[in-house]
Amino acid sequence: MRSILHLSVVLLFSSALHAELPKESGHGIEFLPKDRSAPIDKGMDDEEILEQRKAVKSGGFRPEGSERKGWGLLENSDFLSMDGHYVILPKNSVVFVPESRKENILSKPEGKMLTWLEFQTRFRALVYPIEVTMKEVSGEEPIAPEKLEAADRSNRIVVAVLSQNPVSVIPAKESKESTAP
Repeated sequence: MRSILHLSVVLLFSSALHAELPKESGHGIEFLPKDRSAPIDKGMDDEEILEQRKAVKSGGFRPEGSERKGWGLLENSDFLSMDGHYVILPKNSVVFVPESRKENILSKPEGKMLTWLEFQTRFRALVYPIEVTMKEVSGEEPIAPEKLEAADRSNRIVVAVLSQNPVSVIPAKESKESTAP
């Protein structure tokens, strides 16, 4: 009895697998438009490839021996230093530096590097982070004066942070109302 049941199940599945599919769109070459050509009629030769490369905006490879011009860490960073330790900050993230703290701003790193969190924790008497908004970061709005006044009284270096991480701040654009006499 079981063998007959197994045999009938196998026959049922095999007949379903070998059944002819109904003729629907997308089931064969006969459904392609007759006037449609192959994706590529002919390949490109070397001359055509070179002409196509010349037409592209990039100048190709730079000449050998020429120096690469691009993004540089030293040019796009500020370095804050204290007691032989330093931290790398994005350019323009240092919003205010009191006269007594100018020697803590370096042009090149010197000493042992710390992460922002380590530096901020270890030297909290030096650093005063102020949380800024995206509008203040993008320069749409100036940094709120009350934030800067509190920092000015503290005699600490003010660093703009967004979600507790240093961020570059674009100076606010002067509005037409503020320039009017």
